[in-house]
Amino acid sequence: MGLDLSPAMVAAAAERLAAFPQASCRQADATALGGPDACFDAAVSTQVYEYVADMPAALAELRRVLVPGGRALILDTDWRSLVWHSSDEARMARVLACWDAHLADPHLPARLGPAARRRLHRPPGGDPAHAVDPLAAGQLCRGMMRSISNFVRANAERAGLAPRRSRPGEPISRP
Repeated sequence: MGLDLSPAMVAAAAERLAAFPQASCRQADATALGGPDACFDAAVSTQVYEYVADMPAALAELRRVLVPGGRALILDTDWRSLVWHSSDEARMARVLACWDAHLADPHLPARLGPAARRRLHRPPGGDPAHAVDPLAAGQLCRGMMRSISNFVRANAERAGLAPRRSRPGEPISRP
């Protein structure tokens, strides 16, 4: 089941999923997903919660629709910390200001872990079925940077712009 607030995104997803009868999608708000309690085994959210103004309501709704033992993966990007870097600092500042202005919380990723733990984690003596295993930001950054570095290295090697390594992780040989 795919959910999106935008009718255009729901239509695009439905078109892509047309060949998969087991998949469906519909319009829904993160604070009002619809459906019965405990109706999803897992939830994946990509670049959604940074647009949500009422995070407590959205996290409560996520908890409501997850089955006992269900898992949620939430990915929202703090573009200022990971992605946008430019030697033109004035341009970089303008782009980031535009980005920040269109989000409910442009720095949500820095606060999401603690908020999710408070909203989704079981209270003392409460339901152990809903737990949050936060991924430390450092782990995520290291993993993303390693992936980006490997991607750039592989493309540079293919283009003849960098010497080839005989094995991944081996130091670069210098002529």
